[in-house]
Amino acid sequence: MGSNSLDSIVERMKQGSITERWGAVCAFDDARLNRVLRQQWLEKYDGSNYTPVFSGKMNLSESGTEQGELTNILLGKPLLSFKPARMDNSRALLTLSILGGTFTASIAGGGVLYSYSITEAQGYTLEVELDLSVVVGAVDRLGRVVLDLTKGTTFSCNLAAPAVSQKMIGAFFQERFKALPATRQVYELGMLNLKGGGDLTPEHFIILTQRAPAALTRDTLNEGEGAVVVMIKLRGNAMGGDIPSPERFPYLIPDDEKDGVRLYSATMVLNKDFVSRTSVEQESLITSLLFPGQKNVFEPLVRKIPHDMVVFGSLDPSTTSMTIEPGLHSLKAGGKPLQYKAYLNNAVQNGVAWSVRSLNTNNSAGVIDERTGIYTPVSAAQIGSESVRNIVTATWFDPFSQQQLRASALLLVTPEAMSISPSFVPRRVAGAPVTFVATALSGSILTWTAPRYGTLVPNGNTAVYTPPADLDQLQEQFVVQPIEVKDQAGETVRASVLLTKFAPTLDIDPPFVSNLARSGTVQLSTTESGIPPDAEYQWKVVDGGGSVTDGAYTAPAAPLSPFSVVKCDIYYMDFLIRSGYSVIKLSEIDPEPAWSAISKFSLSSLRTKTTYNNGYQQIPVQAEIETVGGRLNEDEKNSLLILLRGN
Repeated sequence: MGSNSLDSIVERMKQGSITERWGAVCAFDDARLNRVLRQQWLEKYDGSNYTPVFSGKMNLSESGTEQGELTNILLGKPLLSFKPARMDNSRALLTLSILGGTFTASIAGGGVLYSYSITEAQGYTLEVELDLSVVVGAVDRLGRVVLDLTKGTTFSCNLAAPAVSQKMIGAFFQERFKALPATRQVYELGMLNLKGGGDLTPEHFIILTQRAPAALTRDTLNEGEGAVVVMIKLRGNAMGGDIPSPERFPYLIPDDEKDGVRLYSATMVLNKDFVSRTSVEQESLITSLLFPGQKNVFEPLVRKIPHDMVVFGSLDPSTTSMTIEPGLHSLKAGGKPLQYKAYLNNAVQNGVAWSVRSLNTNNSAGVIDERTGIYTPVSAAQIGSESVRNIVTATWFDPFSQQQLRASALLLVTPEAMSISPSFVPRRVAGAPVTFVATALSGSILTWTAPRYGTLVPNGNTAVYTPPADLDQLQEQFVVQPIEVKDQAGETVRASVLLTKFAPTLDIDPPFVSNLARSGTVQLSTTESGIPPDAEYQWKVVDGGGSVTDGAYTAPAAPLSPFSVVKCDIYYMDFLIRSGYSVIKLSEIDPEPAWSAISKFSLSSLRTKTTYNNGYQQIPVQAEIETVGGRLNEDEKNSLLILLRGN
């Protein structure tokens, strides 16, 4: 028996009413609500309401001396937890994993501090502390329990280690979320049908959050577990009730298990004053509990009347809830085919029609067999982007309900099967150690290569690198030490440590170049003043390949390293007076052709060109856009907005 068993809850309820004068109370645990959130997150991709990727710059220090740059940051599914919950508020913590993108930290106007590409396995997240909201539809009279990311009180992102940097990156995301349409940032946990005429019809309700009893202890495995608690005023109530005491209100979700699986995930309590109502009315109250998309239902399992009436149940998928596995997956371009399966009522569903489309490319979606669901990615030469975001969709027509069921999954296709973080970091001789974290799509055992300079101590998928302590070990002022790791499938990934004998004395603009295409060029220049006019400038590629002439750098056609380091030494009268470097991130892909200009843009009405005098008529319009060069991709199409300009 668990610490919060069904029997112990019933015994507690024998002491008197727990509803605090509300007509009814409902509680839903975080595990099942997170399934609801995951479904909505995937469903948003089957349209235009998904969260876009984020790019931009922000300060990482209050003094502004350090800056961060995000490139194509892709956020994962929202995960609800209850670390801040107290039962007398509606506070919850929403965590969004970071699935992909690049983060670079640098000194303002100076060199790179570190840079890395991101995968979900690295554990980077965006955390949002927020209050759950209540929204009542003016037409459908549905009371919705809503998560609105724009109403988050605290945003924090662990892409950087210092707490102040995490808050500043979080503030960047907070501002970006505020600029998004509501449909891209609002999630619904559950609904109450406020229509009806009986005394057990819900009229209004409040939302509270509660931590599970065992989750009150810090650092336990279930530290963030909890429930959303809905206090409901019924039509038969004279008035609403009180806010329950956090210390006295019982946690209504039993922790009973069978074969290691929790038996209950939802509970409804009906005030004792309404218990004598007919079972028909009681069932109508239960059926007024609704969930987004009609993909989940409350299934009553055990009914007791210790004082109030309590119904212990489970929030289960409805008979029309089709899902796809895997719902989220990463695959290397040119990798082995992947088998998708659709499930209905926990069984594999046959006769499903499969399709795939890319959000951020036009030619790199790959192919999926319409009947079997076997997906084949494009080759590495065809990928066209650092990461391709594909949407896999299953469609099935149910002949009994006459409904067409759809489900979607997100598939990320990347050029590499491995990643390492950080992928670039500079270190002085005798400088601080660096911890590297490597991830492999294969999940196999990793092997680290011993470095020439310094020492490397591996431990599974992590390794601690310590720079050399002796200046004489380096023959040059700037030396790149590669950090290489290999998986059992023979895939390798490489990071670069730029070892320096002394701090750079010359600033080069730009100090960091992101994703320079194969054979691409960039002009580097020095920004120092006071240099004698007859001083000699010597440019050289330290590592990574390519060539440089008078600061004009050309990337190699086939990069062998993810980064190139270009230095400039300034000599005057045969003495070295200045020295600095620029870091260039090399791209191993040929980017898909992009459009360069819009040659045609027009809006046309699909019905009528005349409007009502009151100006409230809705008229669907069609946008026609022709571009020069490449075509608009799905991301770009979904970013289109119609703005009303003032007079």
